[in-house]
Amino acid sequence: MADTTDTDTGDGTKKTFSFTFEYSRRSDVRVSLNGSTLDRYNDALSPLTNNPYTFNSAGNEIIFSNLNTASPTTLQSNTQVVTNASPIPSNSGAPKSGVRVLIYRDTNVQTAKTIYSAGSAVRAVDLNNNQEQILFFNQELEDNNNPKFKRDLQKGTSPPSDATDGYEGDLFIDTTNKKLYGPKSNGTWPTGVDLGSSSSFTVNETGKADGSVVYYDSSSSEFKADSTTTKLTLVDGGNFS
Repeated sequence: MADTTDTDTGDGTKKTFSFTFEYSRRSDVRVSLNGSTLDRYNDALSPLTNNPYTFNSAGNEIIFSNLNTASPTTLQSNTQVVTNASPIPSNSGAPKSGVRVLIYRDTNVQTAKTIYSAGSAVRAVDLNNNQEQILFFNQELEDNNNPKFKRDLQKGTSPPSDATDGYEGDLFIDTTNKKLYGPKSNGTWPTGVDLGSSSSFTVNETGKADGSVVYYDSSSSEFKADSTTTKLTLVDGGNFS
């Protein structure tokens, strides 16, 4: 599986971060700080420093732009060095110490890179560009560390481990202690939320059928799953007496 992400950690001074994955357009290179994605890079902005970050000449490093503002956003205040001073200090805009920096590819597939018109010539470079666009997109969907990867609900019999359980954005259920953890952020699981008593209850499923819904029967003082209460009868307004 091809890597479409690179991660690093801010130190309050460093403003230049390198990455190794291929990309088609600079606007496809996205950056998130502590799980919050910055605005997409835009070549049309003038000056380019109006972007949250720019690129080095080789195109394999992003450089955070200066933040010299009297009214920073909450994200800026929480994750970057913000100044309102003149001259602007060299670390202005640098991710703060401990902030997780995720650089990832997010290929735009709203339109094909090359669109053919009737009678136009078919060039190999155009075919390759369109194929690359599809390839990059599929790689991003398969990369566990890319925010485009579909998040997962995991479970286990003990609290999750930061080191070995799950990826960014995942949820985790501790079935023993009945606690829900997540979403995992910056490589760390938050404190679990109690889902209720660890004691279990029994369901009488003797008469269960496809689509049965669990309900409580006060006449027998038990939970049941049978053919009288199913997804179908709920939709059609069945008689539950």
